Amino acid sequence: MINDKLKTAWIRQLNEDWKTANFHYFKDSMRPPNYELSYSGTALGKWKGGCHRRLSISIHLIKTYAWEYVQEVLCHEMAHQYVEEVLGICEELPHGEAFKRVCQEKGIDPTATGDIQIWMEKRKNRFTVS
Repeated sequence: MINDKLKTAWIRQLNEDWKTANFHYFKDSMRPPNYELSYSGTALGKWKGGCHRRLSISIHLIKTYAWEYVQEVLCHEMAHQYVEEVLGICEELPHGEAFKRVCQEKGIDPTATGDIQIWMEKRKNRFTVS
């Protein structure tokens, strides 16, 4: 079990990284979300918009992998937030055209989602030079 001090520190760091990414990628166009640490072993992160405005990140991801991967997933979820809250697109599939376009324009990994092992394998293959 993870103690509350550690969870608080993780959320504090997620918030700092969110602010940095909001400035760097999104020109400070978004409001901070509510943060949640999830116990999901499969979902790396999730954006739940509407009245919830909740961005969740997997505790398994945080505990098991380097923080740079957490930051990649955070930016991926922020792209979902941007599509919904700034572009006002809610009807599209979560990884639809607007999302893909935002990720491409901002240099964000659109695949930072789903099963962590599959993502790590894709990520490794993407950065392998032949």
